[in-house]
Amino acid sequence: MQKTKKKNKKTIIKYCDILSFAVINSLYNRQEALPNFSNIVDIDESFAGKAPRSKEHLALYCATVLNNKFPYPRSTNEYCINNDHKSPLDALWGAYSEQDSFSIWYAMRGSGKTRDLAILGWLESVFKPHCWTTVLGGSLEQSIKAVAYTNELWNMPTVAHLRNKLLVNGQVAGRGFKTTHGSQFQALAASTKSIRGPHPQKLRLDEVDEMEEKIYLGALGQPKSNYGILDNVIISSTLHNAFGLMSEIIDNRYEIGAKLYAWCIKEVIGNRGFWTLAEFERKIKQCTKAMVDAEYLLKRPKVGETIFEFDSIDRAYNRGRNDIFEPKVFTEAGIDWGYSFTAFSLIQDPREVFRNNITKYWEYVELKERCKAIAELCIKYNVVAVYCDSNPKDSNITLQKTFRELRCPTKVIPVSFNKWKGIGINVLRFLLERNKLNITNKTAQEKMKKYHYANPELGQIAKIDDHIPDSLIAWATSRYKILGI
Repeated sequence: MQKTKKKNKKTIIKYCDILSFAVINSLYNRQEALPNFSNIVDIDESFAGKAPRSKEHLALYCATVLNNKFPYPRSTNEYCINNDHKSPLDALWGAYSEQDSFSIWYAMRGSGKTRDLAILGWLESVFKPHCWTTVLGGSLEQSIKAVAYTNELWNMPTVAHLRNKLLVNGQVAGRGFKTTHGSQFQALAASTKSIRGPHPQKLRLDEVDEMEEKIYLGALGQPKSNYGILDNVIISSTLHNAFGLMSEIIDNRYEIGAKLYAWCIKEVIGNRGFWTLAEFERKIKQCTKAMVDAEYLLKRPKVGETIFEFDSIDRAYNRGRNDIFEPKVFTEAGIDWGYSFTAFSLIQDPREVFRNNITKYWEYVELKERCKAIAELCIKYNVVAVYCDSNPKDSNITLQKTFRELRCPTKVIPVSFNKWKGIGINVLRFLLERNKLNITNKTAQEKMKKYHYANPELGQIAKIDDHIPDSLIAWATSRYKILGI
């Protein structure tokens, strides 16, 4: 495991640690593979005893046998389509068919995530002999909720003959159940001791946003393919914290090879699901707007008053994460100076959309060394102009002197933040909201989300993690005409 950096006395876990778990446990993405039904068996000739082998069969089985109707297909609401929401049935099928090795279920509060995990565990325990599933919640109480749901399923009259044939001791115990053909479903306590022992094929992590990070990381070592049943991890949670564990996992899903399934209130309301419009209208009256946005509409929670919309930043990163530098494209840069930290953001303009291709920063590096490194970058990437925070003045003077010494032709254009910063912020908002700016760098994505007001009424910006956003703002001032001013 890599060493971690200390920041404000808090340990920051690097997600290459998660990636190492992914490699160890072969959590490669299986999306291009066909469904794996080699491990599925029918119990008998009754409809309840026939294993689902298609998404349509799965939906029909759950509706008629398990009394659980999934809203399908996904909502045609423009908001859901723009944010690539899915039906819960899509998430269930991806895991049951073993096409997903690692998936994230990011769903609204009260949308049946834990029950869906229980249904999946029940189906796999019945139709996949020797399938072992562990459920780990933020607490033992949360883990046991899934067990309680499986007890309800076993007690349904429609599966009585399966219960008599398969359920060991004819009952579900407090922490799970076993079947006569070797399957088991087990709830785990949220402790390091509990997560280290078992090696099931299926790991279900419920309400991860309430889970300790060390518990989450330790649990990822559990899954192991066995008896022809492929390993699979599901992370399920509502997102409560702007920069909690769940938001970290969602933001790093490409790096850790996880597929995201998201569904909001619009997926489960009215004729489509089990929420009524009247129920949701009561929630709107009872809860704050911030709570409704975060817990029912899946809008990212904010830190105080954030300056840029999280969704627009995520879209910018999703578009730009695979962008590469193009040598013949017009290139500029923005710089924000700090006494101990300097940020440099390179932006290309291929006319269709601006691209923040490269972000560099220097911490505790002598000013002349920073200026030399910036000059070398400008020469290497043929940067036409750099827009720099005009304070401190000596930094820009040193940069211009270094450019002359190294014969760097890039123009240095100081920007007075006292006059132009507000305009630069509005330019960036305009570009992000209209999908006209791509962000390639992961750190830039994170820092843009954390950029917030210390005092919204006075427009005072918190001087915390502000250098990378400010470097982009310095550049953005050059595009003020976009706003028609």
